Amino acid sequence: AGSAQGCRAPDFGVAPHSWPPVHVRHLLQMNKLVAWLGLLAAANVPSAGAFYLPGFSPIEYQDKDRVELKVNKLTSVKTQLPYSYYTLPYCQPEKIQDSMENLGETLMGDLIENSPYEIKMRLNETCKELCKVTLDEAQKDKFRSM
Repeated sequence: AGSAQGCRAPDFGVAPHSWPPVHVRHLLQMNKLVAWLGLLAAANVPSAGAFYLPGFSPIEYQDKDRVELKVNKLTSVKTQLPYSYYTLPYCQPEKIQDSMENLGETLMGDLIENSPYEIKMRLNETCKELCKVTLDEAQKDKFRSM
């Protein structure tokens, strides 16, 4: 009927016990070792309670240190162009200063400026009046047009 040759695995000139070749087996064993070491290292890394935003350096505040509050551009549903925050008659600081801190703010079209708000670290204040503004009709129309 059939020959014994038809029932055997094909002979590629490599003995069955030597496949895969020795250098490939060592490589596979090394990959497993590296994977296990990576898992062990990841398991032993303590979790961090902070994050880093590129372009910003952290600031440490002491109790009652002044915290600078800045304002950004205004946007309107009527136009795609941004407006400076102080285009509208909000309370203003004595001198308005632009405050570009990184390239990302410029690329995003931010218009960051200082504000008159006085905030102190860990000092709880409520109902403190910043300023009083009486709006004339032109200023009211400006608010309505935005």
